[in-house]
Formats: sequence, structure tokens, C-alpha cells
Amino acid sequence: DFFPLEYNELWVTVPVSLRGRRYMYPLLMLLDDDVAEVAGQDVMGCPKKLANLTYTFSPKPGPNSKVFLDVSRRGRQVVQISGRITDRSQGLAFGVNDHRDPVRRKDLRADRDDR
Repeated sequence: DFFPLEYNELWVTVPVSLRGRRYMYPLLMLLDDDVAEVAGQDVMGCPKKLANLTYTFSPKPGPNSKVFLDVSRRGRQVVQISGRITDRSQGLAFGVNDHRDPVRRKDLRADRDDR
């Protein structure tokens, strides 16, 4: 029987260009599941490493709640991030929630506007 993996993962990426196209290249992927780590490394060649990822919401997940992310690896803190969940949707941002080539997106929008 197949079972889905459930785990947390944080990517550290840098923007790169190849043959005129822009991409996000993963330098490091921190995650909290050893099966996903091994599968990512051995099958996909991804730079995955085990870490402790802790999400905390105050008071609970939802609009206007605070969110905290604490990431540590081998007993050393890697990063702490805090923010607030809003009730409005955000636009797409290359490298954050949109990994398509921004130049190509612009071309697609122009093609669509010409119709």
C-alpha cells in the first residue's frame, strides 16, 4: 500500500540564469523526515538535510494570527522567522510563491493582452 509522506521543508534558493532563462536553484533543503531526505537525495539528487522545523501560531492558524518558524539543525539554530497571516491574498513573487521565469510571464501577459 502506498502512503503519502507528510513533512515540513524549507528551501534556501538563489536566482540563476541558464541560456537566457531565469530559475531558482536550491542550495539547501531542510526538512524533518528521514524518508523524504533519502528519497530526495538518492532519487532526485536534491541537497536535502534533516533539521527540526517548528511552526507556532498565536492564537491559532487563521487570518490575523501570528506565525513563528524556528529551524535548527544538529542543535544549532539556523533561522527564526515571524510574521502575521493576513486575510488578503498576495500577488505572485518570483522565488517565493512563483518559480516561473518572470521574463516569460511578461511575454505571456503581452500575448494574452493582444487578443
